[in-house]
Amino acid sequence: MPHMFRPLLTAAALAAFLAIAPSQVALSRAGPASAPAWIRTASEGVSLDEAIRRVRDVYGDVTVLKAETRGAENRRVHHIKFLTESGRVKTVMVDARTGDIR
Repeated sequence: MPHMFRPLLTAAALAAFLAIAPSQVALSRAGPASAPAWIRTASEGVSLDEAIRRVRDVYGDVTVLKAETRGAENRRVHHIKFLTESGRVKTVMVDARTGDIR
């Protein structure tokens, strides 16, 4: 009896593989643009979180009021608005590609 089910199980496994294979090929051809944004950012430059860390390294223990990324993919800039230790509001821009603070 057990030998009767072997061809059936083999056919079911083959059918499952053939059903999944095209989607895996499509995912592999999609390229880096289909990756989540946090992965692309990490591999292509400075993330917003890293930009905030760099601002804190330069300006001390600041309170971030607003942080956002603006611009196109090839020209992104992180705008970070924060409250300094002396109570002043300051806005800086961090180049998302190089990490330079302006």
